[in-house]
Amino acid sequence: MSDFKPSASPDFSFVLALSPAEQLELAEAFWDDIAANHPEAIPISDDVKAELFRREAKFRANPAAGLTWDEVKRNVLNHYGR
Repeated sequence: MSDFKPSASPDFSFVLALSPAEQLELAEAFWDDIAANHPEAIPISDDVKAELFRREAKFRANPAAGLTWDEVKRNVLNHYGR
């Protein structure tokens, strides 16, 4: 556990001085760390859970109907170019 104790008004103005790309990189690093080390801290709504269960059941009923990651990437690149 960290010894970090936020003050009543922490000064994170240095983050706002970063470029948008750097801000996104920092946010992604925080998110990745939380997901890897504290997945229980990420809220998942009941609607999202229900959709995940629905998709899993659909996949298990017919696994061959899905696409591989390579097929998905190829379809996206073909559709949007790059």
